[in-house]
Amino acid sequence: MACCRTSSPPARGSFEALDGRGRANLAQDFHRATLDAVLRALFSRRADTEGAVLADLARRYMEGPAHFKLFDFMAKGADDLTFLDGDRRRMGARWFKAVDALIAERRTRPHPEVRDLLDRLLAARNEDGSPLPDQEIRDQCSSMLAAGFETTSRLLFWATYLLALDPATQDRVRAEVLAFPAQRVAGLDDLKHWPLLRSVLFETLRLYPTAPLIARQALEADVVSGCDVVPGCMVTISPWVIHRHRKLWEAPTTFQPERFIDQPHPWGVEAFIPFGAGPRVCIGAGFALAEAQIVLASLLARFKVSMAVDRPVVPRASITLGPDHEPDFRLERIVQARP
Repeated sequence: MACCRTSSPPARGSFEALDGRGRANLAQDFHRATLDAVLRALFSRRADTEGAVLADLARRYMEGPAHFKLFDFMAKGADDLTFLDGDRRRMGARWFKAVDALIAERRTRPHPEVRDLLDRLLAARNEDGSPLPDQEIRDQCSSMLAAGFETTSRLLFWATYLLALDPATQDRVRAEVLAFPAQRVAGLDDLKHWPLLRSVLFETLRLYPTAPLIARQALEADVVSGCDVVPGCMVTISPWVIHRHRKLWEAPTTFQPERFIDQPHPWGVEAFIPFGAGPRVCIGAGFALAEAQIVLASLLARFKVSMAVDRPVVPRASITLGPDHEPDFRLERIVQARP
């Protein structure tokens, strides 16, 4: 977790700003906290200062061009029909230019020690000993940005929503994080102090997978369950359906975090694929989960959370699984007894 360390946890500052407010749109606070965290981990840059340009590009892309459009479903490949989407091409070009400039700067003036993911990617070598090409480094940074920002933010929203509807479980998670505060986390092993919190996140990913659909293009002919798969065809897998299938899960629509307590490696469960599976599993899975645990622990140690209104939140699929509206949460400040 060395590449994720910062001088002050971004979540703590974000939630201190909520003091004195009886209600808040936490979806927006999660966006800000996770974007700041991932920019620090990737490039050692804060979203509100030296990383402001990158933060603005990431926010604007996720709020607009990243969302699916009609011709995305009409295209046969990733590069088809891109001439119809000027916003996506322009925004992508600006992001590539900004990251390429960071890579060039870091190659010219490397850090004396490894501080972030960019340093690690620059130090990585292929099997033949050659360094990774700049394009691959840039693409890996983009994948980590998506995992650490948008998908983690959505995970945090849905987990908070579920805990707001289940105050008993919320109290149990709070007891865990108060017994071992987020400020004491210095490495991944420290997260083992929060088994219920971890299970809450897994159960959230089961009920509300941030990637509700996974698509892969067949490169060779195959047969799957008696169906012929021809080269070039698109195979779509739905974690949303698999995670809620009554033949695969007991009480599939019920929020039961305890089902993951005795699963040390839940992605070993064939019916649980929130990050994909196999050699193409999301490279940001570990970072996203560590980030989510620290942010949620910081929030619950400070506030009791409930819904400000009774209107149900309906999931809506786009680039990630988001809410049909961003509700306000009611916040009650936790008063901790002094030792």
